[in-house]
Amino acid sequence: MEADPVSATVRETVSLPNASAQLVRAPGVLPADGSRRMILYFHGGAFLTCGANSHGRLVEALSKFADSPVLVVNYRLLPKHSVGMALDDCHDAYQWLRRRGYDPDQIVLAGDSAGGYLALSLAQRLQEVGEEPAALVAISPLLQLAKEYKQAHPNIKTDAMFPARAFDALVELVASAAEKNTADGKPEEIYEPLEHIKPGLPRERTNLLDLLRRRVGGQTRSNHHKLVSAHAGYIVVLAATVFQRLSKQTQDPIPLQVPEAVVNLLETIHIADH
Repeated sequence: MEADPVSATVRETVSLPNASAQLVRAPGVLPADGSRRMILYFHGGAFLTCGANSHGRLVEALSKFADSPVLVVNYRLLPKHSVGMALDDCHDAYQWLRRRGYDPDQIVLAGDSAGGYLALSLAQRLQEVGEEPAALVAISPLLQLAKEYKQAHPNIKTDAMFPARAFDALVELVASAAEKNTADGKPEEIYEPLEHIKPGLPRERTNLLDLLRRRVGGQTRSNHHKLVSAHAGYIVVLAATVFQRLSKQTQDPIPLQVPEAVVNLLETIHIADH
């Protein structure tokens, strides 16, 4: 266990069967003893990159403003490992929390981008065994691995992060890794969570875009949406500029207001048809 010398945030490494995780507590947050809420967080990075360190400031902010420990999973990454193996690591982290005394209704599943895919996919896996988490939070999630809908999106030519060819490369990597991960002589199937939506997941209560409009004085600008424009399907949109400012911990007025929205976000699921 170690404390961040600048922020006094406590970070503890957790060993999982095939990966690791980091248990993060912002200053003032009580230890993870199974008696209060826990956020299980899955980082983004197109299943290729990032981890607990790259998302350290964001996770610290979530811990601080939700007054909750956060377990962020360093799941296995492409191209050496498949998306299904990453999901298994996330499930292992959930089981670690259950063994620590946490009930499903104390655990919030959350993630950004590829982590949003993992959060929804894990919620569906748990649903099959009768377990329902306290909430499901997906921040600008990649919920569809198939590339056709994204490449047909009206904003694909102006997307600030993902040109059309990026989805060709991602799909090729996902398919190649899945083919190598065999079980009973069969390659891993590519899982599309939007094709497996069933009643019983945490309910939609409000729209995050409306929430953000209230927090920033009713103003939304087009550049807030460019980084998420090609994430087709049912998605949650977190304004890109807000995400960046939270990560950099700047002192302008917007981040001072947005964390309250993050707290509300962790209490519910926000799904917008983008």
